[in-house]
Amino acid sequence: MTFLCSWMPAIHSQGLSPTAFGNAGSSYFHPGNGITVEWVVGQMAFTTLDGGNGAVTQGMLQPLYAVPLPVELLDFRAARQSADRVRLDWSTAAEKNNSGFSVERRLDKSPDFSTIGFVPSHAAGGNSASPLAYFYTDPNPYAGITYYRLAQTDLDGKRAYSPVRAVSGWATTLNVEQWPNPAHGSFFVRISSPEKATGELTDPAGRLIQKIGMKPGNAEEFRVSTPGLYLLRVVTGSESRSLKIAVQ
Repeated sequence: MTFLCSWMPAIHSQGLSPTAFGNAGSSYFHPGNGITVEWVVGQMAFTTLDGGNGAVTQGMLQPLYAVPLPVELLDFRAARQSADRVRLDWSTAAEKNNSGFSVERRLDKSPDFSTIGFVPSHAAGGNSASPLAYFYTDPNPYAGITYYRLAQTDLDGKRAYSPVRAVSGWATTLNVEQWPNPAHGSFFVRISSPEKATGELTDPAGRLIQKIGMKPGNAEEFRVSTPGLYLLRVVTGSESRSLKIAVQ
């Protein structure tokens, strides 16, 4: 992107204000008043002349013309859907040479963001002139504040970051107790919750094996005939918990 920079002359100087042109990332030195301008969007350049006697020269970088951005992000939202699930939604107005979006997360006790997933561009070849919608679900039970951002990556590896979004955790009231683990043919589950729950047991292929209505305090038995690693999901009206159960 190319920028136009203009500045007022020093308070006591005479003549017209000088004007300079340059490209982002370069600099300009004006020999008449000793100003060096770094071409960065939105920054003000200023200096004091004549040995600090108070004469000030200043200027503001302004876009001369715009180059279309590789990806134009329309919006980015993050919302907690349950105690252990956060959904991120975003959309783009247009894309050019877009590889996709890395989803980055930071907990309030951590100083750094870390990458938790990647969503490829929906555009053919990374190029689209039409709006596109994306989403990502994060199984996040953290009770504090979680910060999210997107790292949009071009096909050549260049990155641009989205604004940061914050999501608060929910206080958990659902506790799940399971025994024995590993199990041999059957196992028991008991919940502590102000609500009734449903227990859903699925096999490694995601097929539903057993579904049981659960009352708080009652020990419910799940029966499995085939050894393997199973997933038990306990769901109330406001929360859910997932457990991996090994059956021998």
